[in-house]
Amino acid sequence: MKYKIMNYKNVLKHENEAIKKSVSEIARAPNGWFHTLKKNKGDISKMPIALIKKRDSFIARTLAAYLKNPTRRRLLSLYIWSFDPT
Repeated sequence: MKYKIMNYKNVLKHENEAIKKSVSEIARAPNGWFHTLKKNKGDISKMPIALIKKRDSFIARTLAAYLKNPTRRRLLSLYIWSFDPT
């Protein structure tokens, strides 16, 4: 895993806002990062390798965009993918 994992409880704190703002729908989909993380109760060791690679790619793209233009929506997306850029 290329990027540090945000604490599972902190990730969950942002779920309602992400739903309200329709943020990271792919991550929250039944086979997405957030849904799988919830299903595994935050146990990263149970995450599929393909999903970890997808997370790393997503964070690389979104973090670059966030650093250029830090919006709440991008920050929320990073949170849902278990990454805190601060």
